[in-house]
Order: sequence, then C-alpha cells, then structure tokens
Amino acid sequence: MKDNILYVAFSGGMDSTIAAFLAKEALGPEKVKLVNVLFGPFAYSKSVESVLKTAEDLGLEIYFADKHQSQYEIMKKGPNCNQCTRKLKMSGVRDVAGDSLVATGANQSDSWEKHV
Repeated sequence: MKDNILYVAFSGGMDSTIAAFLAKEALGPEKVKLVNVLFGPFAYSKSVESVLKTAEDLGLEIYFADKHQSQYEIMKKGPNCNQCTRKLKMSGVRDVAGDSLVATGANQSDSWEKHV
C-alpha cells in the first residue's frame, strides 16, 4: 500500500461499512481512510449525514469527492446506475486515493464490472 494507507470506497451502506470495519480491525484506524463520492442533487438528502455518522461510529477519517457536475452528463440520457458506478464512483475515489490501494464493498450484484 502506498504510504501504508488503504482507501475504502465508502457509500455508508452495509457492504462498504463491513469492508471499512474489517480493514480497520486488520490494519488499525490510522491506516484506513474512507472516500465517499458526492452526487449533489442526484443523491438522497440525508446520505451525507448518514455517511458522516457511520464514519464517526467507525472512528475513521472520511474524504469526499464531488462528482455531481459529471453526473449531469450521464443524466442527459436518463438515469443509468451502471454508467454512474463505472465512470463516476471509482474515478471519484481515485481523485482522492491516487495510486493507493482501494477496497470496495462491492458484491456480485453491483455493477462495477471490470476495473475502470
């Protein structure tokens, strides 16, 4: 891991929360950072509040990547969760994490497909 930091793509949902918790337990809180991608008006109004609370409960530092302007381009053709996940979420996480190792809570039903 670059700089001995593991970044966790963190939505605040069950999968990414478990990934963050396990990473913290394995590496210690000083070596795990959370990254949440902001979608502005395209997100639930309470999502940031929920993410902040969960990060606090985990005792982990959280960073935010603002991708709501990019979301407008995807929304021109209507909602498309696959495009959002593949084009915006991971690029937002990479904006913060750079070349460092990133963990996700992605599961088989997620639409990450191949690494972006």
